[in-house]
Amino acid sequence: MQEFVKILIQEILAVITKSSKLFLELLKVLLPVSILVKVLSEIGFVSILGTWLMPVMNLVGLPGEMGLVWATGLISSPYAGIFAYIAISETVPLTIAQVTVLSTMMLIAHNMIIEVSIGKKIGVSIRYQVLLRVLAAFVFGILLSQFYQRLNLLNSLPLSIWAKEPSSTSLFVWITSTLKNYLTIYLVMTGLIGLMRMMEKLHLLEKMYTLSEPILNFFGMSKKAAPIAIIGMTLGLAVGGGLIIDEAKSGNLSRKDIFLVLTSMCLLHSVIEDTIIMATIGADLSGILFARLLFSFIVFYGISRSKFIQKIFFYETPLLTESPVL
Repeated sequence: MQEFVKILIQEILAVITKSSKLFLELLKVLLPVSILVKVLSEIGFVSILGTWLMPVMNLVGLPGEMGLVWATGLISSPYAGIFAYIAISETVPLTIAQVTVLSTMMLIAHNMIIEVSIGKKIGVSIRYQVLLRVLAAFVFGILLSQFYQRLNLLNSLPLSIWAKEPSSTSLFVWITSTLKNYLTIYLVMTGLIGLMRMMEKLHLLEKMYTLSEPILNFFGMSKKAAPIAIIGMTLGLAVGGGLIIDEAKSGNLSRKDIFLVLTSMCLLHSVIEDTIIMATIGADLSGILFARLLFSFIVFYGISRSKFIQKIFFYETPLLTESPVL
């Protein structure tokens, strides 16, 4: 019993240590985003931006103001996008359907500066990655929005665990609300890291990899490439991308494998963590998980079978290999 308690305490401390380090890194992004959105709201720029972006965002069934939220997520993390959403949603409320559409778009296309650079390191063009993710996010947003509208689904207001942006103009009230949301992010991150660690200890991730591998083989990946793609889909593009870079250096993967693995992760990655994050703002699983999985696999299947797309976008920069990869 004492041994079990000792191990449990060690695991808890490891989770807290990791989540604290990640949170401090994330805070470097969240703090300026919080201040910027607050300033833009106070000077009325959010409303002006909403007017400018209305024709574009209306295509996906969203008010123009949500363009700022998506743009924030595009260049930064989903957490930053959530913070921008919280700041705006008090004056521009969304239905569950709209939150779900916005969330799925951010899940497909986010943190582009960092994540695209990973693909560039292994030789996949920036043009391809940006075009794929932004276009996929927008097309999926249109399809999902039309689906919910035509079937008249999810029209109620979403439930969220986040503190709403206060209507009071008091700076103290805003700071208090923002700090509450920072704490919420820290707790969510800690819980997610603990969940992933528990799944790893129980070998649940290995079982997921085993079950998913035949599916990815069907899409044309080799047996060596499929596990890397699955890891990226579950744990994130940064982790999966690191593995691809390592394999590219060693020459264990073909050019086609690397292209397909990165394509799969561009469309779908961090499926466990990101899905839970977006559920906290009230997004529905029908969109952020099930429809996203279906859409991603359909698009990926089309790309994996299209020699034309592969010919256009195959490796515009050299691979990170010392010898050619066939």
